Amino acid sequence: KQKFSYGMIEASIKLPAQKPLWPAFWLYSYPFEIDILELIGCKYNKIHTNIHYWLKATSDNNILIDKCTSCAKNYRIKLNDNRFHTYKMIWDSAKVEIYIDKKKIITHYKYYSIKNKKPIKDINLLKPNEKYLVNKNIPTIPLNIIFNTAVNNNPKCNIETNKYTFPS
Repeated sequence: KQKFSYGMIEASIKLPAQKPLWPAFWLYSYPFEIDILELIGCKYNKIHTNIHYWLKATSDNNILIDKCTSCAKNYRIKLNDNRFHTYKMIWDSAKVEIYIDKKKIITHYKYYSIKNKKPIKDINLLKPNEKYLVNKNIPTIPLNIIFNTAVNNNPKCNIETNKYTFPS
């Protein structure tokens, strides 16, 4: 287990080209989650990148609600190219930037001007006597780095996972 905050993290990953698989490169520590790369099994030509802020919805804490105000940037990619692709995140106190193969895909900003709703791109530009909109999805604590592959058995995806052979 390794925790990470503010800085740059990068991985070169060759994605499996098999539909029910759900590979991901992400960071998590409740209530924050950053998906640098998520390839959902039924949407297999789109890479997803998200920032989630999870809230407990019930008193027994068994259900989480996703307050995802910096969500879902989809990026089309060819999976049958048999190549490694580079996935990178740069995170500082003002923003989170996601890159695929050196191309910036999205920037999630923490602060926005109340006057014009434009993002504040550098924390040094914040003025002490002004009020700002704050995106609470941008993490303020170190997160665990996670690489994993799951099998998507979501009925909405219409994938019969028993038709596939998986390596052991």
